[in-house]
Amino acid sequence: MKFLAATIAVALIALPVAVKSQVLTFAAYDSTDCSGGIQEEWSGAGDGDHLGNFGAPRESFSIVQTDYECYLVIYEGLDQEGGSVTIWNDYPGVGECTWTNPDNGYFSFSIDCN
Repeated sequence: MKFLAATIAVALIALPVAVKSQVLTFAAYDSTDCSGGIQEEWSGAGDGDHLGNFGAPRESFSIVQTDYECYLVIYEGLDQEGGSVTIWNDYPGVGECTWTNPDNGYFSFSIDCN
């Protein structure tokens, strides 16, 4: 009986566990067409919001890695203040470049994962 219990325990431990990765990594640029070299790269993984400020105003953004469970909100002010734009909630692929034309660029972001 002990042998059977030990065998079942080992089999249960060995079963693969499905884990949702929930990740979005993006690059930020100081031009409006994702050119001129990556200025910053940011990543958010796991449930919830992943917040950050850019080192300088950013105008375009491209996807480096995604599992389609996260989207990006960019803000005109520091610390997620001011006007905002939600991008990539339509499930684009890796390499997708998105830009907007704000007066002064975007200064902060929130990666929101489901």
